[in-house]
Parts: sequence; structure tokens; C-alpha cells
Amino acid sequence: KSQPKVETVEKNEVEYKPSAVLPYVLILISVILAICFVTIKVFEVDGGAGPFGDFVMSFLSGILGSAMYLLPITLFYIGVNKLIYSLRWFGGSKRKPTAEHNPATDRKHVNLVVTMSLLCIFFVSVLFGVINYDYSGFDIATIWSDSAENVDGVVGGIIGGSVGTLLAMFCEKLIPIILLVFGIIATFLSAVGLTPIRIIAMVQERRAAREELFAPMHYVECNKLTPSIYDPYSKEP
Repeated sequence: KSQPKVETVEKNEVEYKPSAVLPYVLILISVILAICFVTIKVFEVDGGAGPFGDFVMSFLSGILGSAMYLLPITLFYIGVNKLIYSLRWFGGSKRKPTAEHNPATDRKHVNLVVTMSLLCIFFVSVLFGVINYDYSGFDIATIWSDSAENVDGVVGGIIGGSVGTLLAMFCEKLIPIILLVFGIIATFLSAVGLTPIRIIAMVQERRAAREELFAPMHYVECNKLTPSIYDPYSKEP
């Protein structure tokens, strides 16, 4: 007897589609924050950013401390990367994916940019918290009030100040500062695309280009099949 055919329904994988609005929101927020910071800090206009701007300035200073000034640049950079990714693969363009550049790999790159950028701000905030530690003990209320009110000084905020204070209490200041500076440099390079793997690949490509032998194409193809000796001076077979 013939067995009844079993119909199998293939499940269509749901493709990831990034938000079309989020990149513009991030860019807009970065511009607003930059205007607030420039109006209050550069031009020193009291109340120039309005009550809302003063509140945002005080709140971000209480959270991130002096690292808040990196927030507009970071949000703008993240927004631009997300916008490029969205327009490149989901904006109606007919770009063909390759092994190196496709929606999956570019999405990983954008996620890496977001993670490393925010981690860099965190390390900067902790660094300021370590520098600002005055050996008076750990008091989270004091850290918040000092960071929110002391906008002009180098403070770490409640995030960096708390972590920085604990590091300075148990490890003094020198070792945390060295590690944090190294972490800031590493996360910054990773955020701009210079990961260790990428740096090694660039060095290998440059070394390979230096050692490349210039010859007609049929010579090169023939050399792959049969052994031959190249003249190091003329770089010809």
C-alpha cells in the first residue's frame, strides 16, 4: 500500500527589519543635547537652554558625570551607523550581499558599534569617578549630589562615581586608571571598526602587498601548477 503523502509546510524565517525611525530619533536627540551643552557651557548663557535644558544637564551630570559630554557624539555616531545599515539593505537599494558584506554581518557590526560606544562612555565615567575620589568613603547620596550640582568639575556621576569609588577604595588609584585608560582606547578603536582581528588582517594585507610578485597573469597561473623560481631583483620568472 502506498503511504499517504505528508505535506510539509516550510516555515518562512522572519527577516530582521530595523526600525526606520530610531536612527533619526537618535540623531535628533544628539543634536538637542549638543545645543544644550554648547549654550550652557560654551556661551555660558544662564537659562539659555530653558528649564528643560537645565534639568537634562543636571540629570545627565548626576548619572554620567563629566562623561555626559560624550553622549551627543556617541548617539550621533550610533544613529548614523544604524541609518546607513537601514538604507543599505532595507531602503529599496538592490545591493547584492557578499560573504563579507551582508545584512547579518553588517548587523553584527552595528551591534558592536553600539556596545563598544556605550562601554567607552562607561569607562570614561568610571575613570572620572576614580580621579574624583577623595578618600572620604562610599556614600551614594553624596556622589549623586556632587555630580548633579558640580557640572563644571570632573565628576563620575552615580554610575562611574560608585564604581570608581569602590575601585579606588580597594585598589588605590593607579591600577584602575591604567586599566580604564586601556579599556577606553580598546573600546574606542573597536567602535570605529579597528578590532584586533581587523588590525591583524590589515597588517597581513600590507605585508602580502609588499611581497607580491608582479608578473603576467598566465605566468602567475602557470606558477601555481608548476614549480618555478622568481628573480628577486626583477620579480619576474
